[in-house]
Amino acid sequence: MKRALRNGFTLLELMVAVVILSILAAIAYPSYMNQVRETRRIDGKSAVLEVSMAEERYYTKNKAYTSTWSDLSINSTLKSEKSDKGYYKLTLTTSEDATTFTITATATGAQKDDTACATISMNQRGEKTSTGGGQCW
Repeated sequence: MKRALRNGFTLLELMVAVVILSILAAIAYPSYMNQVRETRRIDGKSAVLEVSMAEERYYTKNKAYTSTWSDLSINSTLKSEKSDKGYYKLTLTTSEDATTFTITATATGAQKDDTACATISMNQRGEKTSTGGGQCW
């Protein structure tokens, strides 16, 4: 008796392949999302640095820092108190005597899940801080 040639896969083989792919996806997806969040931090850091440089230019001309966005020569997106890509909300504070400033970028929207770097800040001395305990700078 001749055996018929078998073409294709059995249902069991297909199910094993699906289970293996599911396990790989379950491991890879969280790692991928973490990398995406880390990459988006560049948006916040670059915004903080750009506003800091604009504050220093303003200080050079006026011998004081400003908390008014329109006084700074920066792009219009930052003047709307958002980073270029919109992943961070910007807050600019100055002391009463206008001799110090702090610029803070707070994660918003899709970036809000980045609890390791919820905020990224810099002051007039160039001191960089962050909240959440992550390696943000």
